[in-house]
Amino acid sequence: MGQLHRKQCSKCKETKDIIGFYHCSKSADKHQSMCKDCTKKANKIRDAERNRYGRAVLRRLKTMKGCVHCGYKAHHAALEFNHRNMGDKTKNITSFANVVMLSNKSTSKKKLKIELSKCDIVCAICHNIFTYEQMKTEKWWN
Repeated sequence: MGQLHRKQCSKCKETKDIIGFYHCSKSADKHQSMCKDCTKKANKIRDAERNRYGRAVLRRLKTMKGCVHCGYKAHHAALEFNHRNMGDKTKNITSFANVVMLSNKSTSKKKLKIELSKCDIVCAICHNIFTYEQMKTEKWWN
């Protein structure tokens, strides 16, 4: 292959075949400046950072507010999000931890806030009692 089919990665500085770069219609040569390997590594780091940030936001919220029934707020692991009406649930709250963006105006943050508005924070004990009572009244078992 000629020189036209090779490109230098802006990150690792290696010169690779053009097939080692993802397509990008906005660039002059129609390929990204970073090679596929460097792009994958950068995405993995970004995703891990986003995941850590999202989990930290949910932990802070749980311990700040505490259980709406008994007031417990000592440890985030004992607190859970409980949808008031299961019919309104569009997504599991903890799955948002993986996609919450750092920007305040991001769509994922807006969606998270909407989903959180449908929930109460309850401790594991209150959540189990509430679920038991709900299942008993709806006759889920004998």
